Amino acid sequence: MAASPSPDVLQTGIYGESPHLLSLARALVADGRFRLVRAAATGKHSGELLQAIPGLQLTDDWQELPGSGLQAVIICVPPGEDSGAIRQLATDIPRVVLLIDQVPDLTLLYELSLIRDDTGVLLLPWLPELPAVAAPVDDSAGTAAEAPLRFVQVETEYQATGGQNSGFVQRSIVEQQLLLDLLLLNRYCGDFSRISAVFSGPETGLVAHATVTLETVSKLPISWTMRAAERPMWRMQISRDAREQRLEGGQQGNTLGEERRLAWNGAAAENSGRENSSAAAIPARLAESRPVAGAAPADSETDWSRFLRTMETLDATRRSARRGRTVDLHFETTSERSQFKTHMIAVGCGLLTLTLLAVVLVLLLGEIFKPPVFVMQVARLAVFAPLAGFLLLQLLLLIARPNREEGRRRTANQPAEAEPAKNAAVGSPADHRTGD
Repeated sequence: MAASPSPDVLQTGIYGESPHLLSLARALVADGRFRLVRAAATGKHSGELLQAIPGLQLTDDWQELPGSGLQAVIICVPPGEDSGAIRQLATDIPRVVLLIDQVPDLTLLYELSLIRDDTGVLLLPWLPELPAVAAPVDDSAGTAAEAPLRFVQVETEYQATGGQNSGFVQRSIVEQQLLLDLLLLNRYCGDFSRISAVFSGPETGLVAHATVTLETVSKLPISWTMRAAERPMWRMQISRDAREQRLEGGQQGNTLGEERRLAWNGAAAENSGRENSSAAAIPARLAESRPVAGAAPADSETDWSRFLRTMETLDATRRSARRGRTVDLHFETTSERSQFKTHMIAVGCGLLTLTLLAVVLVLLLGEIFKPPVFVMQVARLAVFAPLAGFLLLQLLLLIARPNREEGRRRTANQPAEAEPAKNAAVGSPADHRTGD
């Protein structure tokens, strides 16, 4: 009779396909705290997964994953993916690793953020191509993050496409590289307050030269450029005042996915692995975080909030390039209540304007046609009826809040979550940022 799995081993599933999936799956298995039991829609990587993970059950139907007792799931998030499956998995499984090797849909991330606030699911974004950061050469370099910034610049050259599109780079590649660099810049330079972008190229999704100028909260300008070239090159320079601390790095490879490393003052990059992107670091961060319903997972708050803000900055870059003007960035707390209030404010402003126009129209018609008094009274009531109904709808704000009790019941039914951590901090909803 087969022995039942240890309660300390998290039953883990996989959904989607990615060339980086195998390295993450091997890291979870090697950690010992995870057991990969089911995989759905893994495509051409199914054979590799079966060879590396004996006993893994493959299926083409993602609906077999929810309700199967999984405590964690790896979701590959390509652009344009049907968000219904991803939303359902995030709702039913308490730990989710989002493997992101292409720019995801921002709307899907907003939906996942609301699910996170509702159920307390742990959302851990993993970008395998995020550059490594070598450790400082000495302890004093650790104070560099607290010193004022002096100079920040990012330069990227990417091998141009051939054929009739020679001399251009696909816009999706430009946005993918910009997303990775924005994550690094946000980590070391803080939040941004303004962004301006110019993409030069034909209107066919191709870019010859891209320039993005960002401004931090402290009014420091940051320059990011990318252009088509014969050979790829990537260089990031971040200088601070503390003993001339410099964070520098580069890439000399043939593809965008080549290993790129950053080092403080020329520290040996081989002495340190990737800080946030290493597959080996994911198991510990995933296993040590215990999701609690109704509370934002404290251990993933920084990862998820920073990633979401970076995606919104990237979206603001698109708007700036499309409109040809600077976009100001603002913080906004995203939740079910905040979205409800945003929609109601927009509807209310429009309704007030229409009510004012309707009052003027009724008064004019009354003066012109001289209708009976009863007709005028009915007309006045009809004009203000929509506004009165709108004001009554404001009472829905009292019930537009996360269903925490249902989330607590769901978490209590998870086999591995019998004793949730008592010291888990109740986090606020993820910060969102919107542009003008």
